[in-house]
This record gives sequence, structure tokens and C-alpha cells, in this order.
Amino acid sequence: MRKLLTLLIFSCTFFVGNAQTVLWTETFSNACASDCDATAYVGPNGAWTETLTGFNGSEANVFYVSGQECGNAAGACGSVCGAADPSLHIGSNASVLMDQGAAYLSGGGGFFFPETDRRIESPTINMTGNSNLTLTFNYIENGDGTIDNASVWYFEGATWTLLQDMAKTPLTCNPQGTWTSVSIALPASANNNPSMKIGFRWVNNDDGIGTDPSFAVDDIQITTPSAGSAPVANFTASSTSLCAGDCITFTNTSTFAPGATFSWNFGNSQTSTLQTPGSICYATAGSYT
Repeated sequence: MRKLLTLLIFSCTFFVGNAQTVLWTETFSNACASDCDATAYVGPNGAWTETLTGFNGSEANVFYVSGQECGNAAGACGSVCGAADPSLHIGSNASVLMDQGAAYLSGGGGFFFPETDRRIESPTINMTGNSNLTLTFNYIENGDGTIDNASVWYFEGATWTLLQDMAKTPLTCNPQGTWTSVSIALPASANNNPSMKIGFRWVNNDDGIGTDPSFAVDDIQITTPSAGSAPVANFTASSTSLCAGDCITFTNTSTFAPGATFSWNFGNSQTSTLQTPGSICYATAGSYT
């Protein structure tokens, strides 16, 4: 037979402590204490808009921007803070309970119909001249698994795609849980993109099962490594095992400042100085680092 099983073992050198430059930020500072609909929010970057992404009942939960759910720092407990530090959050329809913070109606008992599927969307974000972008934000979230659930989405100028279904945050602080920070690398299509957006989608059914908090988010940033900062090296491979004579595609997922250089060694006498080397073939069975 021509082909033999080959096991490849990869290593990577990591550098820590790279500084970040903040390119875009949103803190939802509208000085509203309660009951301010998110579709009326206009921040320093422009207006946030909403798309109904599925079925919404007559009493569907809605997005608010208010201090009824304070936009706390990571590690802090969920709280109410009036107009001091509002967050974007999903809450009960005004016809049912008004704005109660990140507390939602999970079932209507046949009297209300709170099924919800909607996405709140940022204004257009111009990233012309910027690359290696990272999205960070603080959030709280619970619900009911993937049935009552929040996720973050990305728009590259033509199509909305799921960026990440975030983990539920700890419930160590009752009833609203503990604020948590998340950092997500934006896809390569965000580089130098003048027309990108981010969005947050919330879905829930009407089965009456679900635990607060629903979802709240604040202190959103898009960053890039600062010039001269140390890189963080990383990559992905299309496979870690293959047959003799076959090839693997390597993708550079490092974070680095403009002007960075690259040096790849694939363990089979092949090297590259390209940012992303692409397909590398292995002729002989064995283990490679």
C-alpha cells in the first residue's frame, strides 16, 4: 500500500504581555435608570438597531439599555445602579412586568406569549487600516441551555454569522450571577473592513423553564496589538494525523502588531517566512514537531 499512518506532534512558542490598542468601545452610557428600549439607544458610535431573527410572541422579551441591570466589572455580582452605569440587557416586555433588569419571562401559562428570537445590532464599525482584531466584553447570562440562550454574532458587510455561543456565567451571586469577561478573536474578514458590525441574539421559548439572569452585556471593546508589543504565537492545523504523501494546511492564528515577521519550521526540512504558509506535505511516515 502507498499510504502509511503518520502522527504529527506540533509545538509553538508563546510570548505573553502584549499590549493592546483600543479601536472601538461601547459602554451604553445613556444615563437611564429604567425602561429605556435599546432600539432608541444612540451612543457615541451611532444607533443600535434590531432584527427579528425568528418567531416573537405578542409578549416577547425585549432589549433595554438602563441601569436596572448595572454594567458591572468582571467578578462583580449583578446589581441595580440606577443611571450610574447602564447595561444592554434582555428583560420582560413592558406590557407584562416592565424593565426588571436581566430578568425575563420564560413562560406565560397560556395568558402571555413570551417566545423571543431577536438580535440587537451595533452601528457600522469601520476597521479600515486595522487587523488582528479582538472583541472583548463583560456579560452575565443564564436561561435554559440552548433553548433560552444568548450568543454574539458578526457581520462582515453582507452576511450575519454566529461568532460565539458564550458559556453561561457563574450563579455564585444570587439571583443575578457573576459578571464575566470574554475575549474573542474576530475572523480575518474583519481586517481592514469598513462595514463590519457585531450583534447579540437572544432566544427563548414559552415552556416556563429558565433561570435568571437572562443576558446583559457592557464594556465592549475591539482591540489590536499595540505597535512594538510582543506577539502571541499560535496556529491551527487541518489535521494532526495523515498518510505518507498527504498534506496539511496550517493557518496562522497568532496576534501580532504591524511589522511582525514569521519563521515556520515544519520538522520535515521545510520552512517558511510567510504569515500563513498554507499546505505542507509529508512524504515519509513518522512523528514530526
